[in-house]
Amino acid sequence: MKKNKLPDYMGQVTAEDFENFTGKYFARFEPIRQKILTHEKAAKFSWPGFLGLPFYQAYFKMWIFVVPYVLGIAALDFFMHGKLPPGAILGTSLVIGGTQFNTLYVHDACRRIAKIKGRIDSSALPETLRHAGRVSWLHVLLAVVFILAVGGTNVLLQQHFFGPAMAPTIYKRLLFSFFLVMKPRLFQQGFTSIISLPLCAGSAAGFDAGPEIEALAGFQERFHAG
Repeated sequence: MKKNKLPDYMGQVTAEDFENFTGKYFARFEPIRQKILTHEKAAKFSWPGFLGLPFYQAYFKMWIFVVPYVLGIAALDFFMHGKLPPGAILGTSLVIGGTQFNTLYVHDACRRIAKIKGRIDSSALPETLRHAGRVSWLHVLLAVVFILAVGGTNVLLQQHFFGPAMAPTIYKRLLFSFFLVMKPRLFQQGFTSIISLPLCAGSAAGFDAGPEIEALAGFQERFHAG
């Protein structure tokens, strides 16, 4: 059976480069990198990738996957008039986040390392790799803001093109998704205020977001009662 040729960047990365880039996660991903180099089966299920996609991607600064994933889901939901089946998101998370996250991360890391090596002097390479790689909770926060902004924009666009009745249904699904992974009290006290920011911004920009803001304000009581 003919083996697929590996991308050039995979052969340009040494173990030392990879360790500088991945930091404390080197022991997890280096065996996977070695299996990819020897054309062995490298897939290993990632529960954090499955449950936390796209936040787990952002944690590893994998924005090349975060942005298309979020925009793709939003676009599908828009063109389906807010009726995107939850199974579609679950299936995407299973494939991209669960079964393929580790392999995708190794390829993305090696690609970024090779790109850095092509433009950085060798004496500055270790520190540059340490700065460019590793993980960041700040990027997780940025992903939250990005997702809320995209979600809010999606709601406003659906309201504008398909009518005000669409937006509350979409927002209820969004809020319920966050409700599943957050403590109810924290959710009830403050999270709806954060999610309402895109609606307020859209209202200031000229969209009629009043009905959605009112609906959002009543969601806390509905979830508590239901």
